[in-house]
Amino acid sequence: KEKFPDSPSKMIPELKFVFWQKMLMANYEERIWQGCFNSIFPNATVENRQIFYDWTDQLRELRNRIAHHEPIIFNRNLENDLEVLTKFIYCRCINTYDFIEQSALDLKEYLDF
Repeated sequence: KEKFPDSPSKMIPELKFVFWQKMLMANYEERIWQGCFNSIFPNATVENRQIFYDWTDQLRELRNRIAHHEPIIFNRNLENDLEVLTKFIYCRCINTYDFIEQSALDLKEYLDF
């Protein structure tokens, strides 16, 4: 018998990516997203759950290709994937976004791009 995690900090990382994507489906619009959207995505410029659902669908597909060791270089627009990921992060947490942006700049400088 599986034991349930004893705290949210242990349970949340165990949830599958698709769980989070499904939370963005239209059938949760009234129960979850109306009234909570801005607290979950405080930096979003538009209150549109569907955009976030589409973004998570794109990121889930990328994540699955990577997890299954499938090539991502040929049939994907990786620049667009990165743009979607950074937009999503920005909407959720500007501090994390700033950290990622600075890390990317540091890496480019280190690699002399």
